[in-house]
Amino acid sequence: MDIEYKNGIKYFRCLKRGRLIKATPEEEVRQQLLKTLLSDLKVPKDMLHVEERISKYGVETKDRVDIVIDYETEEYCYPLVIIECKRPEIPLTYQVMQQLERYNDHFVVNEFAAKVLGMTNGHTIDWFLLGEDNQYKQVETPPDYQQIIEGQGFTYIKNNSYISSVQDEDFEDVPTFIRPFVMNISNLFLNEQYVISSIIGEGFKIVEDKGLRLESNGNASGGNWDGEYRCLLLNSEDFNNVSTDDTNHFTMGFCVFPSETPYLACSFDNNITPNHNSLQLRLNDWLRIKGSKVEVWHDGTITIGHLGRAKREGLIMFVASIYPELVVNNHIFLGELDNSKKLSFSDEDVELFMSNLIKYVLCREKFRIEFKRINSTRDFLSIEPLSIKT
Repeated sequence: MDIEYKNGIKYFRCLKRGRLIKATPEEEVRQQLLKTLLSDLKVPKDMLHVEERISKYGVETKDRVDIVIDYETEEYCYPLVIIECKRPEIPLTYQVMQQLERYNDHFVVNEFAAKVLGMTNGHTIDWFLLGEDNQYKQVETPPDYQQIIEGQGFTYIKNNSYISSVQDEDFEDVPTFIRPFVMNISNLFLNEQYVISSIIGEGFKIVEDKGLRLESNGNASGGNWDGEYRCLLLNSEDFNNVSTDDTNHFTMGFCVFPSETPYLACSFDNNITPNHNSLQLRLNDWLRIKGSKVEVWHDGTITIGHLGRAKREGLIMFVASIYPELVVNNHIFLGELDNSKKLSFSDEDVELFMSNLIKYVLCREKFRIEFKRINSTRDFLSIEPLSIKT
């Protein structure tokens, strides 16, 4: 890509617009993709549009799409492909896919649904092709522009996700794309046939799998999350300030709440405060699914009682100082799971995921203690970014 400098500021000369655009990480991702679209997919330059207003297609909205590839008939100009570009540190989770679907919903109103959806962060790109059942299915890199129009030359990514034989109506509202995984991980925690005992991670040890317990756990907003939590009694000498007894014991619980916005709730009880949810991970936002492989992420957001929300950068720094392997591109990476089979605590990928999840919850609890200690005499409206040395 062409790079120029003006007054010491770096710019890219846009491959489509021909003018100088300030060089941001997201713009670099966009320019790299434009080069691929023009050279490899042979997209005609006049059919390629950058930061295009959706209102161009007769829809009343102020939304813009990062990249749109059009095709024309004698009567209409249609959006053939729409693409969302993210900064390199942003994982391509289902949240990004939902953003694309929201944009595409505007086109669907006028029966102009895009044939292909794409999302990229520069490291990777995920593509989805509209099938005959009006569902988007993952494909490898699309063929050239003319083949896209004709619907030829696509290779689907195999997705043989495990489907539970028990089709629970509780999961009917979970988005179709993530439903198989949400059901699978929910069944993992609910299955007391398999005891969680072999997982040992740096800084903690599982003392006992206490099975399912009906719990009502609160959160910072004052809500209650009632459900059957899979509870573990743990020990951690490295985190002895999260316990009040001589054994350094504490309890964690894990429960999946299925809905249109499903959550994985992780509770914590250290005998200092009543049971509370240390983490409520929105599965809509933090799953990246490619075929049968599912990555689980989190952005480090955290709320600390009446002190309100802390800077996510503070928690990311804190986690990195204790468990640096959890921090990838300034986000928390909890693991990749194989969703082609029934999840089991004896699987290596599940063991690693559980170990990472326990480490992350431990970090969140210790961070809360340190944050409260440092900020106990300050008004929560004046909290500054936190820097903690351990």
